[in-house]
Amino acid sequence: MLVKNKDAYRNYEHTDSYTGGLVLTGGEVKSLKKSQGSLQGAYLTLNQNKKGANELFLKNTFIPPYQIKNTGNGYDPEQPRKVLVSSREIAGLEKDLNNKGTTIIPIAITLDGRFIKIQFATARGKKRFDKRQDLKARAQKRDLERDVKGTSKVTFK
Repeated sequence: MLVKNKDAYRNYEHTDSYTGGLVLTGGEVKSLKKSQGSLQGAYLTLNQNKKGANELFLKNTFIPPYQIKNTGNGYDPEQPRKVLVSSREIAGLEKDLNNKGTTIIPIAITLDGRFIKIQFATARGKKRFDKRQDLKARAQKRDLERDVKGTSKVTFK
């Protein structure tokens, strides 16, 4: 895993997950292999190309240049990047986006052999009480595991 979106599980409820390829330049690939970059605030959108077919783009992702002095003047670290997915997956994404409050968020950028892949999911934002319930459940699970191990903080004499 090269870059991970930490807010993906905390702030969103995932429905379907997908994997696609990323179209990157050589310097961006080298930068990602050094685990530089950020998916904070990133999202994916469907745009129509000139032929009328939908394409998927990753927006608001920060990938710094690999070597600042060798980067051209026109390089934008937050430029939209094309995501390569099949037309069948795009049709499924269109269906999922018709539901109110649904968005496409990136989960992680990974290395698959020599290819850079992006894992993304259709998701719906969590409400504040959902987040609190998740924190309570995590705390209860942690306390239960402590009790099972016998390392509970509470000791009786």
